[in-house]
Amino acid sequence: MRYLPLSDHDRAAMLATIGAGSIDDLFVDVPEAARLSAKIDALPDHASELAVERQLSRMARRNLAAGDVPFFLGAGAYRHHIPASEKFSDNDKLHKHNSKYFEFRNTILNK
Repeated sequence: MRYLPLSDHDRAAMLATIGAGSIDDLFVDVPEAARLSAKIDALPDHASELAVERQLSRMARRNLAAGDVPFFLGAGAYRHHIPASEKFSDNDKLHKHNSKYFEFRNTILNK
């Protein structure tokens, strides 16, 4: 659910809930010198939610993910997919794996 206070009644209800008389009461602790008296020229005027969403989507489409292009960072040290049939294609490989694990486990546990 999006938070879009659309009416003056909604804003008044929220301010009443927190005990503020107006929006300006929320900025009492901000020094007058730090407050803006006019809009900033370099910033565009307000935009609708749809316009902002479209603009951000256009900007996001310019991004590249590592999986979308050739990616050479890591010098080959990345996750390689090894099919299960290759991991333990025969009992000999399974036996070697289990014996190495058993030796490693006993070395750790016997310290």
